[in-house]
Amino acid sequence: MKKKYLAVKSLTIAVFGVLGMFSLLMFPFLVGENDAETSLIGYGYVGLLFTSITVIYLMVRKDVTYNHHQLFIK
Repeated sequence: MKKKYLAVKSLTIAVFGVLGMFSLLMFPFLVGENDAETSLIGYGYVGLLFTSITVIYLMVRKDVTYNHHQLFIK
């Protein structure tokens, strides 16, 4: 069960990492456009970037906190 949890967690981090990097690549070219629809797509990529960063942070933070406390327990 733990291997399955780790595999799902790793896959989730990988997917959101790729989405975050793609949105980081795309939004600077789209936000500054004069066309309102194109700028809206750019701001959508900014939202996707912030969401991806938040998901990755929340998933990694728990493991780092848990492992940090385990070092002091032993």
